[in-house]
Amino acid sequence: MGLTKIAHYTEHISPAGLANAKLWPWYESKYFNSSTPLLEPGCEWDLVGPIESGGGNSFMYVKAAAGVSFTVGQLVSFATPAASTVTSASSTTQSITWAAGSLVANAEVGNFVYIANTTSSGGGFTLRKIISNTTTQIYFSETDPNVASKPVDRNALELAATNTDVAIIIRPYQVIVNTATTVPCGVALGTVTSGYYTIVQTKGLALITSVGNGTTLASGKPAVGSSAGVAIGAATDTANLFTGPSMVAQSTYSAAGPTLQPFLINLKAQN
Repeated sequence: MGLTKIAHYTEHISPAGLANAKLWPWYESKYFNSSTPLLEPGCEWDLVGPIESGGGNSFMYVKAAAGVSFTVGQLVSFATPAASTVTSASSTTQSITWAAGSLVANAEVGNFVYIANTTSSGGGFTLRKIISNTTTQIYFSETDPNVASKPVDRNALELAATNTDVAIIIRPYQVIVNTATTVPCGVALGTVTSGYYTIVQTKGLALITSVGNGTTLASGKPAVGSSAGVAIGAATDTANLFTGPSMVAQSTYSAAGPTLQPFLINLKAQN
């Protein structure tokens, strides 16, 4: 007696094949461009079952970074961190002064700040979740107003950071259009507005926007990500492959394009 495959899918988001919709792009378009998150960014899942329910494909829930939008088939990369240093003036155990300035008020809420705090014992290198920010100040710890002594919470630093300590804003699971020098982590399944939430494909059978007139895509051969979120043929089997051949072309294409071309992908190793 043969084994029965059971289709698995993320709660509340049924793949297209189980929602009486067209098979590709694996999910209905209503899930591709949401102003409020349907899932926690960073959620990942695998579809298990027959191909008509998307079996063999994997996905991740992400947010388009500020000022960035996507079209179907574009490769995406994790947002580039923003690096600066600490200015000691106004820095406390609960916040740092961002030397570079020019932040958008509260636009960094929910992101993380890495601080190389040289004043703390043991080096003080740490991560903190950003709870609010002004154009120059990043807050990561609160005071309890209900206690007379007004203690700080557990996220306060041991000692305030000082001048020139490294500070880096990291925006987990926010994505940008892949470039020739970034590492692709997914494929956009539809049109996405700047700052909106979406599903990207990380593994399986995908259609990727491709250009073939620079380095031809060769069927069964590795490809690499390039500028504007397109895939191009790899100059050699090892060039820019990072952890291995994570994109293998399923067609030969040498025109200027760009057009959607089929690939077998495994970008999960880059996530």
